[in-house]
Amino acid sequence: MDDLLSQDEINALLSGGALGEDSGSGLSMEDSQLLDEVASIFSNAENSVFGMLSGKDVDTALESAEVLEAALSLAQRAGAESIALYLHRLLAQTGMAMGEEESVAEHSLAAARILKDQGRRALAGEYLSHAAMAASNLKDNVRAAALFRQAADLEDAR
Repeated sequence: MDDLLSQDEINALLSGGALGEDSGSGLSMEDSQLLDEVASIFSNAENSVFGMLSGKDVDTALESAEVLEAALSLAQRAGAESIALYLHRLLAQTGMAMGEEESVAEHSLAAARILKDQGRRALAGEYLSHAAMAASNLKDNVRAAALFRQAADLEDAR
């Protein structure tokens, strides 16, 4: 994982819009408080996921993945694209480690879309390839071929 956000960067992104104080984010005060709470436990969840990735405590990692999914939902509702990207990437890697190919495909594809929109074509292609491999593992060869083609098109355009 090469583009992890530090806790300070996450806190800065979360506090940047003064969520809940008529920031135009569309979040209720309850949601913004939940987002603040998620931010405070985010590093603990991340550590649990990394522990799972190294072969430790799958039950805790599953709980952490659920917290990360909730955080992703809030980040998307708040329009926090950088946080959503980070969470999609982390959830894709978690899915890989847990053998949940549909989750890998879903989150890798979502990360690729955001990365492509940001102009980060090489990394977008990498995540499209992850999604394609997951589709292939699910025996969805048509989807896999289409995703591999998209990844190749990004590589060719570089």
